[in-house]
Amino acid sequence: QPQHSFTVDAVVDAELLGDGGIVAVQPDGGDCGVATYDSAGNQVSLVQLGVECDQQSSVTTDTVNGTTWVSTDSGIYEVAEGVVTRVSDMPNALLAHDAEADVVYAGVAGRAVVTAIEPGGAERWETHVDGAISALTDLGERSSAAVSIEQNGNGAFLVIDGLTGEITSNLPTPSAAEGLSASGR
Repeated sequence: QPQHSFTVDAVVDAELLGDGGIVAVQPDGGDCGVATYDSAGNQVSLVQLGVECDQQSSVTTDTVNGTTWVSTDSGIYEVAEGVVTRVSDMPNALLAHDAEADVVYAGVAGRAVVTAIEPGGAERWETHVDGAISALTDLGERSSAAVSIEQNGNGAFLVIDGLTGEITSNLPTPSAAEGLSASGR
């Protein structure tokens, strides 16, 4: 499969799509825009959120139906078919979409709560963790969230069930991770 490279100005956060395109959060004047680009770098769509972007903004996308969630200092916004809906007032959250559990995991770095938000904005569960969140992602087919937390100068790696919010694994680590990534399997 050919690889493509292209330049997009002022991207705050982006996510690679399965077809080689990207969804990017980028300032658009005084507004925060969610832009989709094809694999050749052509802008396919641009939706403005109606709030300012900030350097802590993050994005996650359901690559099957195209719904995107963006976190800003004003809260979490869902963008579906060009319609923007504010689904949470949680500021600057780390976000990860879990296709298997059909939720978005959200947690603010430095805080101790992970929330699962369903499409449309309903909260499925909220789980308190014993430390400050430093990173989170989904675990693909496991229907779970992976969360790295800082605890008393050390760290821990948590696995949280995507359907119930129950912490199913808690593994001590020498330090908290700055980022997490997991394969879909």
